[in-house]
Amino acid sequence: GFLWPSQVDLLEPFEARFFEEVRGVFASREQSFGQAYMALLFPGHVPHPETLAQGQRMLDSLSPDEVRLRRELHEKLDDLARALRVRVVAEATG
Repeated sequence: GFLWPSQVDLLEPFEARFFEEVRGVFASREQSFGQAYMALLFPGHVPHPETLAQGQRMLDSLSPDEVRLRRELHEKLDDLARALRVRVVAEATG
């Protein structure tokens, strides 16, 4: 597999690239490709507040015409926010 928990730091450079490329993918490719790109490459494998913030900045910057990307990104950010909340509860309850 591409993701091994002990090697998460190796994927960090690809997180920024995802946000750089995703708009172009959704603008130039068919819907199914955009969905697969989001499902497989969204950097949510390890919940991180900065990833959520970066995604939210992108969501806020989308034009009204970018409906498909808005919907897909919103769903991924909801999942990421939920994972971060679960982590906080898990750490608090030890």
